[in-house]
Amino acid sequence: MVKLMEEQQLENQNEITIDRLEMGTGWVCFQGGENPPPANQLPYFLNDALSNWLSRNPEFKVRTVLPVVVEGNTVAINVWFE
Repeated sequence: MVKLMEEQQLENQNEITIDRLEMGTGWVCFQGGENPPPANQLPYFLNDALSNWLSRNPEFKVRTVLPVVVEGNTVAINVWFE
């Protein structure tokens, strides 16, 4: 049986990890984890992780967001919050 490309992508997404690092008080960094997505898809997964984190923590007020960009792709997102 041949799997559809969409099914393969969904299976691969289950293996993808994004880490949230506590850098200091009021500062977190999102970056690819042990099994990051391909570099061209990493920005979308970082955005999803950041959005989910903010949804789970509505009490946080974001002060500043600083992306880390390498060769045109976002590879990490720093977030400072109160």
